[in-house]
Amino acid sequence: MMIRVIALCALCGVVYATGLTTQGLTNWQESTRALVAREMQRSGEYLAPTMRGEPYIAKPPMIYWMQIGLAAMLGDEVGEWHLRAVVALVGMAGVVATYLVSRRMFRDGLSPPDAERAAWWSALGLAVSILYVRSSRTGELDILLVPFAVIGIGALHAAWIHAAERGRVRYGAVLLCALCAIGAVMSKGPPALVCLGAAMVFGPMVWSAGASAERTRARALGAGIGALAVIVLVVLLNPVRVRDVPGVMLMEAMGAMAGWWVGALAERGVLGAWFGVLARTHPVGVLGAAVGVFWAWGWHLKRAFGAEAVAERAAREVGNNLNLFVPEAIEKNAGFLLYGSAPVAVAMGAGLVMIARDRMRLTRSMCLILAWLIGGFIVYSIAGKGVARYLTPLWPACAMVGGWFIAVWMGRMPGVLSRRRAAAAMSVVVLAFAGGQAWWYGIGRGAHNNEDSIRALATELRERGAAHVATWKFEDPALDLYLDRATMRFGEGDDEGEELAAHVREHGVVLLLVRDQTEEVMERYGSSLADVEEAGLTAREVEVAALYVRPPGRTRVRVYEVSLRE
Repeated sequence: MMIRVIALCALCGVVYATGLTTQGLTNWQESTRALVAREMQRSGEYLAPTMRGEPYIAKPPMIYWMQIGLAAMLGDEVGEWHLRAVVALVGMAGVVATYLVSRRMFRDGLSPPDAERAAWWSALGLAVSILYVRSSRTGELDILLVPFAVIGIGALHAAWIHAAERGRVRYGAVLLCALCAIGAVMSKGPPALVCLGAAMVFGPMVWSAGASAERTRARALGAGIGALAVIVLVVLLNPVRVRDVPGVMLMEAMGAMAGWWVGALAERGVLGAWFGVLARTHPVGVLGAAVGVFWAWGWHLKRAFGAEAVAERAAREVGNNLNLFVPEAIEKNAGFLLYGSAPVAVAMGAGLVMIARDRMRLTRSMCLILAWLIGGFIVYSIAGKGVARYLTPLWPACAMVGGWFIAVWMGRMPGVLSRRRAAAAMSVVVLAFAGGQAWWYGIGRGAHNNEDSIRALATELRERGAAHVATWKFEDPALDLYLDRATMRFGEGDDEGEELAAHVREHGVVLLLVRDQTEEVMERYGSSLADVEEAGLTAREVEVAALYVRPPGRTRVRVYEVSLRE
């Protein structure tokens, strides 16, 4: 076992940590995580995050604490390296946790050698999955959910098995599950509880329904009600277009599936069996503990920033992220699920087909994994925007289904030679994905797309001793991080240059970063330079060697020296 753990750590080290900073911070999310962590480190206020001195409570502070902890261990100030190192280490922890947890869980239904094989291929598949690697290389916080989800569901399985065998609660496992729920909620808030909650509630439900000898009309009725409810909600909440039909059909299928299992609760003995499991795994206590800790953090924020400011920002965060029954979201998520978990997506799909085709009696471990995967997918699809990174905590479940299928498939092979050939072929695929992604993120991305980061431009401006730097109609927190001071943003909302003019009158010349005035930019944002001139200012372009591009269309950002018109 230890040899395989070391091998997984070595693989992850190469794929996730090669050239951590060959490319600078490139998107708003990772730039914000680094900037807020540095500000928290300097202020010493570890429970009330701020950005540029203003409250920033969009996400809980776990990722900031991790960066600060790593920087403190090294005697450094938080920077881009610490952010990238944190997500790489967490990504590695997620892979190792997947191996160790699935190794234990798969013994429920598989022989020890097959369980070992399933765990090994689950971990390898996760380690090189396309979007899992991206999350482990990009400073976004979603990767933090993976170890908490994997370990929490592993603890849930241990509690369930103990209850089934001995009829008692295994409080140590329940406590570990609660700690994982708390860690998850302090990483991303209540949405982080989706996977653990789905496994805790629907895993035992599927098991109890599968154990029933009855097959009544209640299941078909539940499926029909679920499908109908989805259609009604989609129509009521969103304008439906012809191009939304595939998404509506997918949502309808998900509603029917959920209704089928809920309908099974009407069969004799199913409801009692389900409640019996819940009584010994304590989902209310586990999830309630996490919600309680999150509420306590919110209470502290209200004391630090004021109830009105916190309520306003919380409402904005909910409005930006909660999108109910949008057909486009489930279409996007279905694509992300297949693409993001590649190459193990092939084995995952084959495993799901095998389960459905053979009508397998699911073990407790597979009930939890499928509830995690399918339940999480349904919730993220009916309540989300269809963003790939939101599915990050589902990647281990995808890999575990794929690893289980590989173990079963190889176990049915006629001889040792056939299994060795299959293992060799799959190893080549894993190494190819590992090598390609290690090269891209460690070398290729920085060589070919370095202009996506503002780092070079900010470094050049800092070396020139630029006193006042501002942006026009865009924001990039990485600029503040690299300049090591707050920058101003102008041209937002109704501002057409008046705020910039007032700033210039008070502070003097400003170096203003403006997108090239391309046709697409002019159509979307209007004439930036015309707005500046109409405000009584003059703008002279400053030649810079660094290239920095932004959407739309990878438009170059230029630097202008803005002063009062004489």
